Amino acid sequence: MGKVAVLLNPSAGKGRALREKEKIEYFFQKAGIDYDLFISTSEEHLRRLAGVAAGSRAAIIGVGGDTTFKIIAAEILKKRSREKTQPAPVLGMIGAGSANDIARALQVRDVAALCEAVRDGAIREMDTGCLRIAGREEPLWFLGSLSAGLGAAVNRYIEAFCRRHPRLGKFPLFGQALPGTAAVRHAFINRLVPLEAVLEYDGTKKEIVFSLLVFANIPYYANGMRFHPRISPFDGQLDAVVIHTGSLRHTLKFALRAGRQKHFQDKEFEIISSPSFRLTFPDPVDVQLDGDIVGGLESFEVSLLPGALRVFSVNQ
Repeated sequence: MGKVAVLLNPSAGKGRALREKEKIEYFFQKAGIDYDLFISTSEEHLRRLAGVAAGSRAAIIGVGGDTTFKIIAAEILKKRSREKTQPAPVLGMIGAGSANDIARALQVRDVAALCEAVRDGAIREMDTGCLRIAGREEPLWFLGSLSAGLGAAVNRYIEAFCRRHPRLGKFPLFGQALPGTAAVRHAFINRLVPLEAVLEYDGTKKEIVFSLLVFANIPYYANGMRFHPRISPFDGQLDAVVIHTGSLRHTLKFALRAGRQKHFQDKEFEIISSPSFRLTFPDPVDVQLDGDIVGGLESFEVSLLPGALRVFSVNQ
C-alpha cells in the first residue's frame, strides 16, 4: 500500500486527539505500518493537508472527530471526481472526538482496531451523504448524519456553553450530558421546536411536524444512540428518522425508551428509506451535518452516493 498519511486534528475532543499521539505512533510501529504524521493547526490547514495527501497517498488516516473525517472525505471525493481512472485514497478513522459515531459504525474506534484493518487490508465501500442547496454550486458531504430541529439547536447550545465554561466542557458530564438536557429544554421554551416541513421522496409528498429530523447514513447518533438496527452505511439507502415529540417531557420520555431500544413501535418514531429526499420549510432553519451547522435554509435536497468512499473497516 505504501506510506500512509496520518492527519491529526489536535483540537478534536477538546485536546484528546493530541493526547493519543504517542499511542498512535506506538501501535503503528508495532503493526509495521509505514506512515507520516501531520498535525493540523486549523480546519483550513487540515483541508490543505488532506488535499495534498489525496493526490499522493494510497491511504489517509484521520485522527479526530466526525468533523475531521468529513473534511478529509470531502478532499478524497474531489480527487475521485477529478481523476476517475485513478483510485482515490482509502480513508481510515481513529475516533478521538466527542462522539465518534462514524468510527463506531465502522468498528474502528480505537487505534489497535484501525491498525488491524490497515494491516489486513479490510476495506469496504461506504455510502456518502450529499446536501445540495439552491444557489450553491458545490454540494456538502456528510458521512454520519444530517439533522434539523433539536440536532442543530442542541449543538449550538453546547458549543456556546463550552465557550463560556471551557474547564467544565472538558468533562463528558458537564460538556455533553447536562448542557444537552438544558439545550432541549431551551429549544422547547423558546419555541425552536417543533418544526413543520414538507418532505418529498419516491414520488411521495407529505407534511411533517417534528422535534428532530435525522437523515442517517450510520446506525449511531449523538454519542452512541441507535435509532434502528437496519441503518447501515453500506446498503445504498439513506434513512430519514422523524421524531414527532411535542414537549420537553415527551422528548425526554422518548429518549429514555430509545436508550433502551424500546422505541421502534412508538407512534412518535418514524423511519423512511430512500436514495434521496427534498425538504421545504415555511421559515429558514439550521441544519447540522457531522458536527457543522449550516444556517438559514428554506429548502434543500439530501441524497446518497452509494459506495462512494473506500474506508478501513473491521466490520466485514
